[in-house]
Amino acid sequence: MHTQQEDFWSGDFGREYTDRNSRPLDEWNEFYRDLYGHTKLEMNAEFLGDLPRDARILEVGCNTGMQLVGLQAAGFTNLYGIELQQYAVEKARDFVRG
Repeated sequence: MHTQQEDFWSGDFGREYTDRNSRPLDEWNEFYRDLYGHTKLEMNAEFLGDLPRDARILEVGCNTGMQLVGLQAAGFTNLYGIELQQYAVEKARDFVRG
C-alpha cells in the first residue's frame, strides 16, 4: 500500500526535484550565498552553534543527503538519513562521502 505522498514523491515531481536540488557542495554553498547572502555551511554553523560534533543527527526525508554532506563537512560524524524516494537514494551515491 502506498500513500498519496509516496506516490507524489516517487513520480516525475520527485525526480525533477531531486535533479534540481542536487549539486556538489561548492555549488550548493554558492546557491545559498546568491539567494540568502550566506553559504549553507555558514547558516548551519549559526543555527547549530556548539552542538557536539559527535551528536547523533537523523534527517527524515533527506533526498540525496545534501544537508548531511554539509554537516559532515562541518565535522559532524554520526549522521543518518532516511528517504522513501528510491531515485534520490540512488543519486545520493554521487554526493555522500563514505
